Amino acid sequence: MSVSSRWEHCPDGTALEYFEHSADRTAPYQGVILIASALGVPARFYRAYASFMAMKGFTVLSFHYRGIGLSGQQADPGLIRLAQWGSQDLDTMIGKATKIAGNNPVYLVGHSIGGQVVGLATRAAQLSAVIFVGASFPYWSRGPLSYRLKLLSFYYCLVPILGRLRDPFPARALGLSNADMPSRLLRDWAEWASQKDYLLSPRFHLNAKQAYSELSLPALAFEFADDHIAPQAATQKLYDSYPSLHIEVRRKPAGKPVIGHMGFFRESAGRPFWEEQLTWMANKEPVFASHSY
Repeated sequence: MSVSSRWEHCPDGTALEYFEHSADRTAPYQGVILIASALGVPARFYRAYASFMAMKGFTVLSFHYRGIGLSGQQADPGLIRLAQWGSQDLDTMIGKATKIAGNNPVYLVGHSIGGQVVGLATRAAQLSAVIFVGASFPYWSRGPLSYRLKLLSFYYCLVPILGRLRDPFPARALGLSNADMPSRLLRDWAEWASQKDYLLSPRFHLNAKQAYSELSLPALAFEFADDHIAPQAATQKLYDSYPSLHIEVRRKPAGKPVIGHMGFFRESAGRPFWEEQLTWMANKEPVFASHSY
């Protein structure tokens, strides 16, 4: 098994940095797993999970959205928009994954915002199945008091004000993400999170509601009771926004070790869930959509 750093270009010319974990040749080849990361989380965070899946016979791709890592460095940070993470970046990487897979299945693992923007990718219909991890449509009233206060302070005070004074936005220092990113991205996120329908609100003119409604794939959703970033009401809103997905939800109780929003991808806490995902994929007949485009 080896890991290589590569580049892929979006239709609008933006260069994306991605990492390919090659499948272990001693294992039967299983297809491709594409990781769509959480907001501001670098690809290296998913290395242990990717290595495990590669040992099981999958080619695993992780990538940086524009504005993260080296992706999109040639672009004006003020012109990068959050919706492009789905419509351009994720869509492009699904295309790359299907090329690599050939006639084998392609599974998308959407962590947090990685699961939110799947419906913006035209090529999402070419996927064989989707696995959601901590994916939700956030809104202030969908969680306990601490969640409500945090979201309200973020999208009405902190992000709008600091996002116009600082660029890049100091997301790392504030505990919002693992990496700083263009302020325009955080301002987009704050605007989305201020609406009950999140990115599907008509005010954003993304015209994506039909695409979300029509996406029909098998899906597995992992939820964790100690994930305070994705409470159950917010995850349910995301599932409701994909009404044609055949979603199996597995909600895990709080315990030791703490899983939270990130622990699924840490080997010390997440390995039992990786095995569970493998079993689900092995027992779930994937959709083999046409990979032509």
